[in-house]
Formats: sequence, structure tokens, C-alpha cells
Amino acid sequence: MTGVIKLMLDFGYALALSKAKSKARGATEEKAQIVRWRNIYGVTLIPWSLEYDFLLRRSPVYLRLTKESYESYYRKFFRVNGEASTVTTPSDEHFYRSITNTGNSFYLRPTDRAGVEHMNMAQLMNVELFPGYFFEVRGLEINHNTKEILIITRHNRRIGKGDPSYEQAKIHAMTCVSYFNVGIGHSWVHFQLPCVVSALVFNAVPRDSVLYRIMSVHTRFTMRINHQALRIRRTSNNQDKWSKRLNPFQAFAMTGNTFVENNQARTVDFYKLDGEFSAPPRLNPELPYHRFVGAYYQAIRQFIEDLGDRLELDLVDQLFTALDQYIPASLAAFDRKDLLAAFIWQVSVLHSSDHHTYYKLFRNYSCPMLRHRLEDGEPIQPAAMFDPLNVAKFENFTDVFVKFSYEEKFPNNLAHLTYGFTDPDLQAIEGRFCAELKAVEAKLEQEGLALVPLTQMAQSICF
Repeated sequence: MTGVIKLMLDFGYALALSKAKSKARGATEEKAQIVRWRNIYGVTLIPWSLEYDFLLRRSPVYLRLTKESYESYYRKFFRVNGEASTVTTPSDEHFYRSITNTGNSFYLRPTDRAGVEHMNMAQLMNVELFPGYFFEVRGLEINHNTKEILIITRHNRRIGKGDPSYEQAKIHAMTCVSYFNVGIGHSWVHFQLPCVVSALVFNAVPRDSVLYRIMSVHTRFTMRINHQALRIRRTSNNQDKWSKRLNPFQAFAMTGNTFVENNQARTVDFYKLDGEFSAPPRLNPELPYHRFVGAYYQAIRQFIEDLGDRLELDLVDQLFTALDQYIPASLAAFDRKDLLAAFIWQVSVLHSSDHHTYYKLFRNYSCPMLRHRLEDGEPIQPAAMFDPLNVAKFENFTDVFVKFSYEEKFPNNLAHLTYGFTDPDLQAIEGRFCAELKAVEAKLEQEGLALVPLTQMAQSICF
């Protein structure tokens, strides 16, 4: 069966690549069309030159990973050699880091107790799941003094360490957080602003400008990957029927419409007038994740400053002025260099760090498809709480779509960053910037904050 799947994938890829190449050659005056869809702006018709670029440079990665995932999944589907997936119960320390060392930390809010913060996941109580699947945790209280977490259930029961149900509740909490992160929390990083900026750069910024040299690197593949995520939805467009068990990636017990609705709502809320968008980004230096990503923001901001008058600030002004009709946030309130640095930081460092930390801390310790109610009593082993095939789906989903993978001949990560400058002065500035990124990485390693290596930070939103 895997041989047939391989042939089908290879044939489909070759056909799509040939069509895109032909269209790209014949295309003239291409423009990315920005449209409003489900209350957020994005691009639905991808210019053929960008489609061809994606198929040539990024699709081979997905093709390889897809083949591997089908083979792995069907070995477990047919229980070849007894293969099956299961969830590992996280330690208390792992549970704590899954909040403080990931993008989940952006959802911590202070309480009236020193050193104690709350993570509100009440939105999950309204998510429409397929019958027989459950989200049972509505919030967490994180005590940074003791590094312990109090779990707040759907019915407002508070379960802490020492409670007979704590281990069981911890698995439920990891399940809820694993969906909250992907389905709600990470959405603003991915959508609306990155798509619109990518389109405006492609449509209007002169190709011979320094601004285009920089932004074309940090917007490459973004329109195409977000179109795939929001509209094609091969991983999230699940259905409650047996045939969907044959799909090795659909790891959420909801329809594609439900998945998009929650992504869209959070994105709109983040970018609204007087919302949470800020340049520089608002970070809490007390949190490990914020210290980590913040260190790279400073390096990017200095790079923008070092460009001096070589950077066409009039073009930067035009770019962010054009954003006003798409992004309700009052961008005029921010310094234009801060805006540019914040954008580059968001689509490279923050986006990849969200993905990598999620992969490390959730891939083997959770599954968003939980067929179990949170009950009183003794701990229940994870094997009794999850369908092994659903766990396998989540493993495949994270392996293919959460982890950043690339081909060695095209390592589009920050460790291999280049803007292709030909001017010696600009080359020197780029060289200092790349050296500073590596210096930041070394410093963070010394401080015990090496959360994500530069090799795992993509230059743009391309996965």
C-alpha cells in the first residue's frame, strides 16, 4: 500500500510542479490578491511564480515527510509487529515548562498573589467537538515560587498536587493546552499581518530596493503556506466518520470550520484597535520563553538601525501605511523601525520558537483527541484514555507540520541567513548581524536558555 501511495504522491507533485512552472513562465504583471475571508485578511490566489517557488523549494520536504508518515501510520493501523502509539505522562517539571518555556506563556495573566499567574482557557468549553471527545480543563494557576500548577476543571473543581486525581488531571490539562496552543494561541503569529505584509511586499516594493532584499527573504512561502493551512485544510478538516481513520494527520476532533473559527477569532482579537499588537513586542523578562525570544529581537532591531540611510524609510512608511486598511491596530503609534524589526522577529524567531518548543514538550506527552472524562479516584494510565491511532495521528501531525524540516541543499534557517547584497557595506552589515545572531545563541546556551537552535529557526513562515 505504501508503494502505491508513494507513486500517487510523486505523480501529483510532478504534475503540479509542471503546471506551476508553465504558468509562471507565461505570467505577466502578477499581483497577490488580498481578500477578507472569515473576518481576517489573506491571499487566496497565489501568484504562479510563488506557487512554483513553493513547489520547487518547500514541497519536496513535505512530500518526503508525508511518505514517511503514511508508512508509519499504516504499520500502526495494521499493528505490524504490534506497533502502537501511546502518551507519556509528563513529570511536574515538564508540565511547568510546557507553559513557561513555550508560546503558551503569552497567555499568563497576574493574580492577586505574588508569583502566581493564571492561564484562561475558558474558550475551550465552547469548542464543538465530535461526540465522545472531551476538553475538561478551563484554566491553570501557575505558581512560579513552587513551580507547581493548579488545574481548574470544566466544573471549576481545583485539582492540585497531592489530589488522587492529579496525574489524570495533568494529562487532561496537557490535552487541552495542546489544542489551545495550535488552535487558538498561535494563530495571530501565523495569520493576517504576515499574509498582508507578504502580499504588499510582492505587489508594491521595488525589486531593486534594500527593503525588498530583506523582506523577500522573510515573507518567502508565507502566502502559500497560510493558504494551505486556512483554506485547503488537509490536516484540520476532520469529520466524524470511520473513513477518516485512514487519514494519518487529522489530529483534532472537530470539523475544519470549527478549527478555522477559533483561529480567526483569536487573530481578529489580537490585531484589533487597542489590542495586543505592539512594536517592540510586549515581553515579560521573568518568563524564560520571553527572555529567549526577546534576546533575538534586540539583535534584529540593531540590524535595522545599522542599515542607516541605506534602508529606504520612505518605502517602509508606504508599506506600513498601506497596512492601515487591513490591520485595525493603530500602527502609526509605533516607530517604523520598531515595526519592521517586530515583523521580522515575529515571522522568523517567534514563529519557529513557538513550533519547536511545542514539538519538544507536547509531541510525546499529549493528544488533542481524548475520549475520557475527568473523574475522581485513582490515576488512570494514558493507554486507557487515548485511542492509539489518534495518538499516531498527532505524532504525524507534529512530525510533518509542527517540526521545521528542510533540505540540506536549501537550508532556509537563520543559521544560513543571507540577503544577497552585492554592495560591500551592506554585506558587512549583514555579516555583523549574522555574527550577532550566533553570539546571542551562544550567550543563551551559557545561561541555560537554549530553547531553540538557530538551525531550527526558519527565515519566514514556511511551515
